[in-house]
Amino acid sequence: MISFFKPVVQKAVERPWIPETGSLFAPLVTEYTKVLTGQTTPEAGAKASGDAYRKLLKDWK
Repeated sequence: MISFFKPVVQKAVERPWIPETGSLFAPLVTEYTKVLTGQTTPEAGAKASGDAYRKLLKDWK
């Protein structure tokens, strides 16, 4: 089983550390919950997540 992941691990790179990292999960959880329960469309959920990210990451476009 471990050999299955070997190619992925060999090409993996570390994510850059930013202070906002922990905050980035909240919009995704909120929006994918809405999508999975039929409260919004995947497109609207993705847009709302992007809008939330832009508020958290001032220089992100």
